[in-house]
Amino acid sequence: MNSLPFNLEDYRVITAPETAYYISEFISDVEEKAILSSIYAAPKPKWTQLSNRRLQNWGGIPHTNGMIAETIPPWLDKYLDKIHKLNVMDGKRPNHVLVNEYLPGQGIMPHVDGSLFYPTITTISAGSHIVLNFLEPTEDNTINTSPVFSFLLEPRSLLILQDKLYTHYLHCIEELKEDLLDGSIVNINMCSDKYVRNATVTRDTRISLTIRHKGLVVGVYKCRDKLELTPIAQEINQKSGDKLAQHLNKLCGELTLGKAFTVTDVLPEYSAVAITCFGPKDAGYNVLESIDEARENIRWGVGAGVKLLKSRGCCYIEVDPAHAPDAAAEAAELAAWRFQMFKSKESRKNHCAVNLYGTEGKELWTLGSIYGEAQNWARCLSDMPANKMTPVDLAQAALDVLCPLGVTVEAHDREWIQAQRMRAFLAVARGSCDTPMFLECIYRSSAAPAAPVLLAAKGVTFDSGGLCLKDCKMMMDNRGSMAGAAVVLAALKIIATLKLPINVSAVIPICENMVSGQCMKVGDVVKALNGLSIEIENTDMEGRLMMADALVYGQTLFKPAMVIDVATFT
Repeated sequence: MNSLPFNLEDYRVITAPETAYYISEFISDVEEKAILSSIYAAPKPKWTQLSNRRLQNWGGIPHTNGMIAETIPPWLDKYLDKIHKLNVMDGKRPNHVLVNEYLPGQGIMPHVDGSLFYPTITTISAGSHIVLNFLEPTEDNTINTSPVFSFLLEPRSLLILQDKLYTHYLHCIEELKEDLLDGSIVNINMCSDKYVRNATVTRDTRISLTIRHKGLVVGVYKCRDKLELTPIAQEINQKSGDKLAQHLNKLCGELTLGKAFTVTDVLPEYSAVAITCFGPKDAGYNVLESIDEARENIRWGVGAGVKLLKSRGCCYIEVDPAHAPDAAAEAAELAAWRFQMFKSKESRKNHCAVNLYGTEGKELWTLGSIYGEAQNWARCLSDMPANKMTPVDLAQAALDVLCPLGVTVEAHDREWIQAQRMRAFLAVARGSCDTPMFLECIYRSSAAPAAPVLLAAKGVTFDSGGLCLKDCKMMMDNRGSMAGAAVVLAALKIIATLKLPINVSAVIPICENMVSGQCMKVGDVVKALNGLSIEIENTDMEGRLMMADALVYGQTLFKPAMVIDVATFT
């Protein structure tokens, strides 16, 4: 991808409260005329007439076997390429353009469409200026008509908005024929000399090109050989003039649980819609597997849909929650997650944000998001390279995340562990130069009975196997030997976030299992915290040694009502 001959940071609107970039002359006068000519040369059916404006949607065409992505016409493709070179859309070419026409006196009411738009929104203006106002939302959902700040969008300009500008603030275009360039405009110093503070300028017909990536996941139930739309899918189908149902007629034999297909012409505000299967509508509880299959099917379906849209470059996705918004949210968060902490800035893909379609089930969606986000934190901890997630690093991560949530976290070092006589744990830890840690985490609720639940977890941040050395290929994955610790920390994060009426204590021994002149040897005998002697037959079974001391310590100190241990064991 060729870079543009300028630094985008030079065009940041530093007076805006969130990230915004403004380029006054992004396209030339000749390019502007060519855009306007091509837009007005489009056939009449390409236009959709709304009450306060009309629009064109470029992004999908029908095909005998379904819908395929539309080849953007050459007159429009060059501008998608210019946006692509800015590298603000995940390093991929945009896949959708929405063209809006505003006549003088036309506008749009205050609204938030962050749930519809890609987190980075780019808009090219042509034909005339416009003033785009941003309003602070009110708690009682009334409309505050006084703009907090505004942008002046000149013809031929490009506006790039990120962060809360499309997810928090309401924005609008007033229905005026003239605009007063007052003090609310934050980018006037970046505009041409034609526009000065406190001047009044007359509008002409304005064309905007909103270039973006966004998607929607909708579900269907498979009832024998027929597909049945969910309530949300029925709503989308009605809005689209039965287009969704037409696609389903072609997909009926192919759409099964865990599969999804994309179509691109359902609604103009979505560049792609993933149709996914939620399985049979009457799925129930599977006693043998202890699984609620109806909820599990929602997770399968939503996960498949989000992954498919993510692979297309959609980085803001709305999801049909069906009958289980919490399960849908959990699946969406898990499917959208990417681990790319150590990639270069140029190689990183933008975060794929997921959101509920509509407002029904919002509380359950929030609950599921909490579950999913905590699991992704556990994934992140487990996927970190061992040199970036040492015992001290893992202890610090627990302190940083859990303490602000009201969890008491005590991180004990080698000296404390020795004082407690945890010799079985120390036998594992002594092979590494990195100091071992022992975490005590305590969450208490005034509404819970006194006896806590004890969570005990193994936290081996790298497991070489010791003298019973693992195979090199196996060793690649054994930075994840602390997955038990990561799961328990994530569980505490959920419990504390939700303020559950339960008392929980956690004990987590953390160390590396390494080879050195000091490491434990096959046949060694060590004494555990309860006084029993243990003969070490295999140094690659270090988890049992660590957990022996942790379980004795936790049960002696906390006298729990229940003990749950979580560990990866060989």
